[in-house]
Amino acid sequence: MEMEADYIGLLIVPGRDDATGHGIHAQVIKLGFYDDIFVRNSMINLYAGYGLLNSARRLFDEMLFTDVVSWNSMIIGYLRRGELDKPLDLFRRMKRRNIITWNSMITGFVQGGRAKEALELFHEMQILMTRSGLKCDVVIGTALVDMYGKCGIAHRAFEIFKEMPEKDVLAWTAMISVFALHGLAEDTFNCFGEMEKSGVKPNHVTFVGLLSACAHSGLVEKGRWCFDMMKRVHSIEPQVTHYACMVDILSRAGLLEEAERLIRIMPMKPDVYVWGALLGGCQMHGLMMLRELETLMKERGIKKDIPGCSMIEVDGVVHEFSVRAWPEVVMEDVTTVLNELSNEMKINEYVLTYEEILAEA
Repeated sequence: MEMEADYIGLLIVPGRDDATGHGIHAQVIKLGFYDDIFVRNSMINLYAGYGLLNSARRLFDEMLFTDVVSWNSMIIGYLRRGELDKPLDLFRRMKRRNIITWNSMITGFVQGGRAKEALELFHEMQILMTRSGLKCDVVIGTALVDMYGKCGIAHRAFEIFKEMPEKDVLAWTAMISVFALHGLAEDTFNCFGEMEKSGVKPNHVTFVGLLSACAHSGLVEKGRWCFDMMKRVHSIEPQVTHYACMVDILSRAGLLEEAERLIRIMPMKPDVYVWGALLGGCQMHGLMMLRELETLMKERGIKKDIPGCSMIEVDGVVHEFSVRAWPEVVMEDVTTVLNELSNEMKINEYVLTYEEILAEA
């Protein structure tokens, strides 16, 4: 019976259609494996992967016995669909949590624009780790590097990274991505150099970090070198994310024709991030093709569902600025500073007003 239960559990993985999922569910009940915790956890993961969160939650609520995998599967399912309050409620009710629980929650809240709560969770995790005397192995260390980076504390991420006795490709990539996220191109490539010296081979995510660092720092030739090296030296086929980074690098530098040629020869269909990178370059350099590009994106149904936002922490309080809204009290101070700067910055006898700056943002 155990072998049959394990076999069915292996079948229950995301990636199949929902009809197949319901069919497997029916077979699980028919064969009497419905109360097997491994099978139940797999079913929760399956339904959550399809976005059928109500079905996943019913399975979870009906379980007589749960483990940390059960809770994590349900929490991650909610977070992947942009839900924050429901996973937070489950998180608070958990009796046992592991590093996957903390990492998922903190990452979900950072991506969901609730950075203040992400920082609170992060500090709570730090306190618990100190009290429990939990040692930092490569898995926990990598998660900490990732979380410190996403919470804007790059120097602490690097301290954790340096203290790790062993570092695999995930650890090196996490540190490279943190440096890239914070616009520290020199540190990014120094870290990559040390990674190569250690004999650890990079993966496709490593090159996303390297290319992102080039985009943020205007390193066009370095970006071309990375894009060429990943395939020629490391035999890693560029994915759509790498093309988006490369288009971003070229567009920011004003090399829009080269960026457009790159899009045309892509082996896959360009996504919203590829077109968005080109659009951003057009906006930056004020070219006439901007309106044509926007029209093309609308015709193809390409749109960015989640507006971009920036967050800063001032005196322990996190403020979010986005197209939708911004904190009025803080904006008064920002407006004052911008107006003072605009009085001092006169380029070609033309000064941008605060309203014009917002219009171009």
